[in-house]
Amino acid sequence: MRRFGMKEKLVGLEEAVELVEDGSSIGLGGFMFFRRPMAFIRALIKAGKKNLDAYSVNANIDLDMLIGAGCVKSVNYTYLGMGQMGLALNFRRAAENGLIKVNEYDILGFASALRAAVMGLPFLPMRGGFGSDIVKDLGFKTISCPYTGQELLAVPAFDLDVCVVHQLQADCYGNVQTYLPTESTIDYDASLARAGKLVIATVERIVSPEDVRKNFDKTILFTYEVDAVVEAPQGAHPMAFYPIYDQDIGHLMEYMRASNDPKTFQEYLEKYVYQPSGHEEYLKMVGRR
Repeated sequence: MRRFGMKEKLVGLEEAVELVEDGSSIGLGGFMFFRRPMAFIRALIKAGKKNLDAYSVNANIDLDMLIGAGCVKSVNYTYLGMGQMGLALNFRRAAENGLIKVNEYDILGFASALRAAVMGLPFLPMRGGFGSDIVKDLGFKTISCPYTGQELLAVPAFDLDVCVVHQLQADCYGNVQTYLPTESTIDYDASLARAGKLVIATVERIVSPEDVRKNFDKTILFTYEVDAVVEAPQGAHPMAFYPIYDQDIGHLMEYMRASNDPKTFQEYLEKYVYQPSGHEEYLKMVGRR
């Protein structure tokens, strides 16, 4: 869907969500506790999207909320938990009851599958992983190196229909910028986006093209790599966007209590996802406006 040339790509959350079709494979940016595209995820749930194959490297509330809302049929991750808050309870319930397909990668396997997708290759060879249940569960095949004869794992590339990242700022043309381009987890966001057939970037703020040019070294995605840009201030809430805002621990504790039971979790979704008219009203509800 991407096009070369300077085309305005600024859309609203609801319009961006409609780019995701039921049954899509969707990659989610961010890492553990920060830069999760939570405003987009809430809009995705509210729109009633179903049967998604979701990918998130060190997954947290992003996948857990989608699972609890009944939006996904499979999850692909290296870790899925709530960190210091404890287990991801919606995920655990769904996995134990066989409601979703679970694909757990080691970090090198996930990175190899992502890198293969970025490079347009069907797979990448990997040395690690032999002898683990991860290899067996994911059905990785082995190949022999044509030069040395060494046995290697052939990790198949991810096939991502849509990728969504949340970053600091962008201009209306889709040039996306961050605050610290040398930070390794930001490189993950950029790689994830480049692996997707369609890329949506939510950002804390929209800036002018002149501002982008003045700070060109902060650019991690360019206009020809992005299909839609959404302005979503505090769009990672209740997760963090360092150094702008920290996790909302109080809200996360409320989320964890609600996640203990499907009924109370549906009440949480009703309050924070379905009832607010949009992202701005949600921010007012949680005291961020």
